[in-house]
Amino acid sequence: MDISFSNYLPHLRLNSSRIGLGVRLSILTCLISSLHMFPAFASDLSTSQSSNYQESTLSIDPNDLKSNVTLMISGQSANTTLDLQVRLNGKLVNLAKHSKRAEISLNKCFVNHSCVIDITGNYAPSGSGIITQVVSASSNSRQELGGSGGVSQQIRLFSR
Repeated sequence: MDISFSNYLPHLRLNSSRIGLGVRLSILTCLISSLHMFPAFASDLSTSQSSNYQESTLSIDPNDLKSNVTLMISGQSANTTLDLQVRLNGKLVNLAKHSKRAEISLNKCFVNHSCVIDITGNYAPSGSGIITQVVSASSNSRQELGGSGGVSQQIRLFSR
């Protein structure tokens, strides 16, 4: 059995008769966990990143706005502390001071089928990181940020 991802990874072709089941499962697990990087699979997710700034765009199914769409921010480890400001369409809606997580409903944020989320602040310890998730009925977009302890992230959501 051959497994080919030639549409997305032209250099990847796995011949299952030459590699063991464990290796095949490991490779497929890595590929599946990386699907968010391929727009054909992931609700039009795109990301650009510099050293201290990350910008993302995500499409949300319009039917998901009938149920809850939630932004969740947490530390990558149990000892990560967040000091963040979250703005929805420019309006300050949440200050996470010395907290472990923040959770915000995004349903009222959508104006003309879009919502802009700005997250700024710090986390400690600086070697850890944060996890940002946008969760709806039909999707879960997860981004992990790590590094210097500073956060400057913008997420643009669109509902088509």
